[in-house]
Amino acid sequence: MTNEVNLGAGNASGMFFHAPKGTPLPAFPTEELDAAWKEIGVVSEDGITWHHGRSAEPLKDWSNTIRRQIQSTDDRTVAVPVISTSAEVLKTIFGDENIVEVAATTDHGNLVSVEVKEGTMSGEEAFLFLMKDGDDAFMLGTTSGFVTALDDITFVGNAPINWNATVSGNGWKFMKDDGQTV
Repeated sequence: MTNEVNLGAGNASGMFFHAPKGTPLPAFPTEELDAAWKEIGVVSEDGITWHHGRSAEPLKDWSNTIRRQIQSTDDRTVAVPVISTSAEVLKTIFGDENIVEVAATTDHGNLVSVEVKEGTMSGEEAFLFLMKDGDDAFMLGTTSGFVTALDDITFVGNAPINWNATVSGNGWKFMKDDGQTV
C-alpha cells in the first residue's frame, strides 16, 4: 500500500552508502546497487536531515522597491548521525589517507586508527541514502559530495558513539517509488 504521508525510516538492507565520485545514482530507489556502492554504516534513530540553505538578496531601486532577487547562497547538505564505528565510517569522515589498519596479531585484535591533522578532510565521493515506508521506497543522493563538517563526538557508557557528519553536495536527487508496478 502506498502512502501520501510517509515515514523517513532507513531501509533495513543498508541506509548510507558511498562510491567513487561520479558513480551514477540508481535509476530508482529499489534498483540493485552497482558494485561500486559500499555501505558506510548505520544511521541513528534520529535519521538524516536534508538542508536547503537557499537564500536571496533583494536588489532594490532608489525608492526601496525590490526589483530582483539575486541568489546569495545555495547550500545543500545532509546531516547524518552515524552510530557505526568501523574503518569504512572513519575513512568516509576523515579520508582514506588518514586511516591506518593493522591486522590482528596474538597481542591484539584488528586495529583502526585515525591520524587527525589540521586540514584533515575526506575526498570527493558520491553519496546515497535509502529509505523505505511500507511499499514506498525513497532515495536521496549526489554523485559529487564531501564530508564538510563533524560535530563533537561524545564517548559515554550509555549511548553509542555518534559520528554526526555533514555531507555537502552538488546536484542532490530525491526520488520516491510508490511500489505500484504494472
